[in-house]
Amino acid sequence: MSRSKKLFYRCSSCGKILIERRPNGLWYFVFGKNKDFVPVEMHIHGNIKMRCLRRSCRRDNADHWNIFNFFPQAKESIDVLVESLPAEIN
Repeated sequence: MSRSKKLFYRCSSCGKILIERRPNGLWYFVFGKNKDFVPVEMHIHGNIKMRCLRRSCRRDNADHWNIFNFFPQAKESIDVLVESLPAEIN
């Protein structure tokens, strides 16, 4: 069984890793983990709008939000579909 490479999304302002995108499309968020206990662990289906977890980033960029779309490549998929149609339909 091959292990897939993890895909992490970062804050667009400071670069801190915020959330993981699983191969099945779900977002996976973990906060506050230590070796014995994880107080917050979420699997999210849908779009996410979140602030950075880094205090200095929130302080320096108070109005900054990171937006992660569930279907980030929807427009590209439509463009590929239209390009693949026969010329008489397109």
